[in-house]
Amino acid sequence: MGRNKGKRKREQQGDLLPSTSAGTDKGRTTSEITSLKQYKLKGNELSKKYCVFKDNTPIMLPPAPKQRYIDLYNDDTKFEDDKRRQADYEAEVTVYRALERLLEKILVLHGLQYTHHQYRICDKNHDRRNCVQCEGHAKNKSECDFLVIGRNYFFILEVKNSDDLTGSFDKSKEQRERMKLLIEGLMSQVSEGVDTTRYPIFHFSAFPNTSRALLQNRDEEYKKTDNMQRGLFRLQ
Repeated sequence: MGRNKGKRKREQQGDLLPSTSAGTDKGRTTSEITSLKQYKLKGNELSKKYCVFKDNTPIMLPPAPKQRYIDLYNDDTKFEDDKRRQADYEAEVTVYRALERLLEKILVLHGLQYTHHQYRICDKNHDRRNCVQCEGHAKNKSECDFLVIGRNYFFILEVKNSDDLTGSFDKSKEQRERMKLLIEGLMSQVSEGVDTTRYPIFHFSAFPNTSRALLQNRDEEYKKTDNMQRGLFRLQ
């Protein structure tokens, strides 16, 4: 009776996903098992501290993007890289502000970084023997632009700001699929006995600074190649 009462209390406070026993540790080293337990412990602490909803609005982590670039550059070519990073930053801010305005209890993680080591201990099917990253590059970092966690779904969003739609989209697709595998691995660790198909993972690429006409034309080109899963998404 007390256990059910505690479960209802967590739901009222806004727990996003079911809290269950840990998954199997089969095939992992002692060090990896220890790391995984530490991640779970820290995750629970962070959830209690930052992920309790006070109203029907998103929780944004970090609370707001930090301004890192100046507003105006001269025409000197040495500033080209800075200009590009500024434009990329502004594209992410556009998406951030749009998500911030939603009237829904969601957790929005912006700029979520993870190492290859963290990725591989979550993915039980990861082939380490044939993985180049596992050989001396386990500390290499990857990043997800936006991960939205709802009560019963995940939403991965990669933001691109480039005229090369094909190259940008293909890169974002790889990033999204990798993040999807990471989420599935984490779910298998913390949701043993839970039907994870109840928590679908959606993933999209956003081009907020690209015209709708250009995106639609490119989308038609993808459809002509019979690759119907490569649709393009433009945030309103």
